[in-house]
Amino acid sequence: MHDVLLRPAVELRLVDLASLFTASFAGYAVPIVVDAEALAGQLRTDGVDLGRSLVALVDGAPAGLLLLAPRGWSARVAGMGVVPGARRRGVGARLLERALDGLRAAGYRELRLEVIADNHAAIELYRAHGLRVRRRLVGYARAPAAPGAGAPAIVEVDPCEVAAAVARHGDAELPWQLRAESLCAQGPPARGWRLEGGAWALTTIGGDGALVILALVVAGDRRRRGLGSAMIDALAARHHGLGLRIPARAPEGLGAAMLAAKGLEIGALTQFEMTRRLDDAPDSLE
Repeated sequence: MHDVLLRPAVELRLVDLASLFTASFAGYAVPIVVDAEALAGQLRTDGVDLGRSLVALVDGAPAGLLLLAPRGWSARVAGMGVVPGARRRGVGARLLERALDGLRAAGYRELRLEVIADNHAAIELYRAHGLRVRRRLVGYARAPAAPGAGAPAIVEVDPCEVAAAVARHGDAELPWQLRAESLCAQGPPARGWRLEGGAWALTTIGGDGALVILALVVAGDRRRRGLGSAMIDALAARHHGLGLRIPARAPEGLGAAMLAAKGLEIGALTQFEMTRRLDDAPDSLE
């Protein structure tokens, strides 16, 4: 019998939390290795509250964590994992149960998370705790390509201008990481871009050297005029020689025809967005 103790994540030093985060994702479909500096940046952009986040200690040793990012009436699991030696001992269930109880007691009304679609064990854990799949999230990629002739010019803008454009013109039910509030938390090395006529994009350079498109939006009254396609051409021309990649955060089908026409193919890694209502209202996302 192992002693499992749950404590607020804020009680760990950042360097120790980074080590635990890295160990908790060992052997994961997408292993994550972070140091204290990288984790601090991730916590900032994800809006994680370490006071509400949890770490699990098994026999006194750090064994797992659950990072929570609250926003309004909702909260998102921004990261959850258990170190290999403590898996299949109910540690993940304990973390999730405590997080749900704490959020409900504090008055939050919804919990959200994303999980890799092939992570069947995690999906079953989340289902057992009342979360339901809302939709599939997909990503795209394209190898480096020669720039097309006459690519339009773009100007660099504050990432918060891109966020404001998403708030004004984006779909009403975007996933958490594509919402304006998330995008405005991005700072360097992320860069914002505007194309004359009414298109905006937010990009960064990925660890694989590709240009990562974090967001792309076209003004509502300017759609179906080729501005999204023109923005991709402009980004590719400005970052000549780089492949293009869109993380697996886009709702399946959103912009799919345009992206396919620009040579971007759906990636093998996909995610499910899962949600659970925490109040007594009917769950409209079932």
